[in-house]
Amino acid sequence: MNLIAKTMRAVLADGSGGTLLETVPVPDPEPGWALVRVECCGVCSTDLELVAGSIDAPFPIVPGHEWSGVVVAVGAEEDAGWISRRVAGENEVSCMRCEACLAGRVRLCSSYEQIGFSARSGGYAELLSAPVAGLHELPSHVSFTQGALLEPLAVAMALVARARVRLASTLTVIGDGPLGLQVVACARAAGARRIVLSGEHSERLAMGVSFGAREAVDHRRTPLREVVAGLHGHSDAVIETSGSPGGFDDALACVAPEGRIVLGGYFASRRVTWSPDLVHLGNICLEGAGNLPGWMGTALSAVCDGLVASERLVTHRYRLDQHREALVAARERPAGFVKAVFAPAPR
Repeated sequence: MNLIAKTMRAVLADGSGGTLLETVPVPDPEPGWALVRVECCGVCSTDLELVAGSIDAPFPIVPGHEWSGVVVAVGAEEDAGWISRRVAGENEVSCMRCEACLAGRVRLCSSYEQIGFSARSGGYAELLSAPVAGLHELPSHVSFTQGALLEPLAVAMALVARARVRLASTLTVIGDGPLGLQVVACARAAGARRIVLSGEHSERLAMGVSFGAREAVDHRRTPLREVVAGLHGHSDAVIETSGSPGGFDDALACVAPEGRIVLGGYFASRRVTWSPDLVHLGNICLEGAGNLPGWMGTALSAVCDGLVASERLVTHRYRLDQHREALVAARERPAGFVKAVFAPAPR
């Protein structure tokens, strides 16, 4: 197959906190794979953990698991129809033949990999290679920015489903990052009432209210449990997205008897101290939700029909050569910062 170029620019993380913009070979898509010109890639807090070396990975590595772009080449002739299509894609790479894969539990596959976290390079690059089976075509009215945000939106939708949010149920969302904000939007679209959002960034909390939160609480100034108690006693469900021990404590304090706590945040090995009796005596359902593939198509449908406005999360845009500036902003979260993407311009 003739490639447009032999080399490309990509941001490499070395696992010690450092990143470099390097010229690397363009990936040659194998049969069943497509070569995608990256138009937009989100900067996720999980990427920060990867760059810092907190996540085990084969360094040096190209991060980036929230991406969209245009297919420029394919590895097999039967997939040629994908060329020139605008796409976003799933990141899971598995054999699709073993018992786990056939049961839809791809992350239990013995050969499982994930784009942006393995030798499969991610979207902090000019081009990436992705499985054709995981591609989703973006309609013309869906921007590349919206396409890149389908991955975190899909996670948010999965968390809301896991929490069994339903019409008129009450919900507390802990964490005002992009994931927590999208959880608020998805829960409101699902019919939840009296959603309470907890965080510590005034701009994000205000955005949460615009997304559908009834109350937005700066937990550093006002105890979250007091706000929830005054509004509706306890919440039918709590979705924890901050990955903080304090957030976990608040989840236990705010959930109703026989309610559900869903852990959507990455704790990065931080430990919590709690008594299992709090779960046992209250008949609380405590669920992990770190591996929830398969929701991107549903997320795309929601975006196409205007049910969520995730593009509003993007406050900062960077070029690849501004990678250090982008990562510093994502880590330090200056005033007005919500979400950063690598993209040449809004489109």
